[in-house]
Amino acid sequence: MPSSPTPPNVRERIIAATDGSCDPNPGPCAWAYVIADAEGRAARTVSGALGRGTNQVAELAAVLAVLEDTSGPLTVYADSVYAIKCLTVWLPNWRRNGWLNSSRKPVANRYLIEQAAERMEGRDVRLEWVRGHSGHPLNEAADRAAHAALALPVQRDFSPPVSTPDALF
Repeated sequence: MPSSPTPPNVRERIIAATDGSCDPNPGPCAWAYVIADAEGRAARTVSGALGRGTNQVAELAAVLAVLEDTSGPLTVYADSVYAIKCLTVWLPNWRRNGWLNSSRKPVANRYLIEQAAERMEGRDVRLEWVRGHSGHPLNEAADRAAHAALALPVQRDFSPPVSTPDALF
C-alpha cells in the first residue's frame, strides 16, 4: 500500500532566523528567534534579555535558544558571521587545540559554543548567513524582537557556571 502524501501544511524542516542585540556593546543585550510558517512568514517569535554582554554573546544565545526549543531538521538564518563560523568553521580546530584560538588564548564564549554544538550533534542543522538589515523578512523580524527584548527582565540564563574559568566575553 503506498504511503499517503504529506499534507501541504506540514513541513519537515523548521525554518528560523536569529538575531542578537546589544546597546551599547558591551552592555545590556538580548536575543530573539523567529520560526517561519509553511509560506515562509514569521509565525512564532521568542526572545529574551541576557543582562550585560556583547553582541557576540547575544548572537550565540539566539542560535542556542532556537536549537534548545526545536527538534528535527532545522535551517537557521543568521546575520552573524561570527556565530556561524564558531559552529561550523572554527569549532573543529578549537576542539583539536584544547579550546585555544589561533592566538593560543582561550576561546571566548566557549560555554555558549559548546552548548550549541552539543545540540547540533546528530541533527540536520544548516546555518545560513543573511546580510543584516537587507530586507530578509525573518531576519528583520528577529532583529526587531531582539531589540525590543532589551527592555525585558532577564528570564533565561545562558551564563556559564561559576566554575567555568573560560572567558565569556
